[in-house]
Amino acid sequence: MKRLVPIALNHHQCRSRPPIRQGASTSYGGLNAGKRSICLDLASAGGRRIALWEPLAVGDAGGIERAISREGAALAGRLLPESLVERWCQAAADPGHWLRTAQADQPQFQMLTRMLSQGDVVRLAQATGRPDLLRLFNRPGWSDHVEGGADRFVAWTRPEVIGITTPMWMTLDDAMGLESPRAWIAPAETIFDNGSTTLSLAADGEFGLLLTMAHRGAEMRLRWMEPGEFLMGRQADTSKPQGPLAWPQHSVAIGRGFWIADSPCTSGFYGRLPTSALMLGAETPEPNRPMVGLNWLTVNDFLTRLVDILPVGWTASLPTEAEWEYACRAGSSGRYWWGDRPAADLAPFGLQARQPRPVRAFPPNPWGLHDLPGAVREWCLDDARMYEDLRGLSVVDPVGPTESDHAVIRGGLERAFGSSDRDVHLKSDSADNLGFRICLRFRAERS
Repeated sequence: MKRLVPIALNHHQCRSRPPIRQGASTSYGGLNAGKRSICLDLASAGGRRIALWEPLAVGDAGGIERAISREGAALAGRLLPESLVERWCQAAADPGHWLRTAQADQPQFQMLTRMLSQGDVVRLAQATGRPDLLRLFNRPGWSDHVEGGADRFVAWTRPEVIGITTPMWMTLDDAMGLESPRAWIAPAETIFDNGSTTLSLAADGEFGLLLTMAHRGAEMRLRWMEPGEFLMGRQADTSKPQGPLAWPQHSVAIGRGFWIADSPCTSGFYGRLPTSALMLGAETPEPNRPMVGLNWLTVNDFLTRLVDILPVGWTASLPTEAEWEYACRAGSSGRYWWGDRPAADLAPFGLQARQPRPVRAFPPNPWGLHDLPGAVREWCLDDARMYEDLRGLSVVDPVGPTESDHAVIRGGLERAFGSSDRDVHLKSDSADNLGFRICLRFRAERS
């Protein structure tokens, strides 16, 4: 085989991209995780060459692992430079290239998936004539399988996502420009319509699947959270605890995906459903502001009534505390998803935020969710559990006590609560800065 000589790139040949999320078993560390600012194989890190190209070209798993391990944090969360991906695609067009016969259990996919954008994987799939490469690189995570043709790809949703297997078509031109590993582009299609309630499913080019629920003129948007692992809580420190202790930090696995609203429930959406409280209706003065002032019991009564207008097999609930933090962190490890300090342009912390602002007034986190951890405080499904460090083992889908008189509250403005900060209130309590966020799930009926 002809020896391939590494080339030297400068930083102008590297691209940047938006923050990215973790997949089923991969975690990316925060806002700085999504940059093509490290040039691999190439003149970087003080002029040293990172010898990645040769093992990459021949599929040498050991060589790839050694190159990644040797550079450590310098490569963590970085995308391969575009020039290197283009060169890889050219090599992959050779009929004897290792990608053409690679199988799902080969470790190269797990090692490289975090270094490739969605567009990178699409280009490799096109070069090899193997649309199933997207699935081997765990793209997209919500799909059973992917098929491709000359000018478009189609990913079929897994049944547990929306209850049916449906195709999400994406053109090849759209796919080439996708930077986020979880992105997909597909137009909205109605998957349920009973005359008063509709559910439509789409995919955008940045955050992946988007489920829109419309009921009598009011809308709620939800994002799909894929299964994954994250570090919950924080390391013990000397600061004053706020509510239950948020340490020790421990590994948590979210074993099943779920839909979560991209903002707190608004008074406009709440008022469209008959509830145990007064029906607010169209006369709600500020329908785009969070619905606040409800206790945990009233919220769950509302969610029970919400199920009545959903398709058979769907459930509605508050997120568990673990699900809330998983969604709030969006793959990050700091106090907030953007870092460790409050940022007035990303969340409305401070005295100016006494009055809840309209939802989605600030940028979303890397998974497309707004108003986390700022905006209003939010009810969780469960009461606080005692954290436990299992020394590397993950707690799977943890749920605190649900039959107690208390429930966890997360987020909030006044004390600039971060991703891991916790509080507990009586379920019968309510407050003018306390709202909630809706989760939907499809649960197949057992025969």
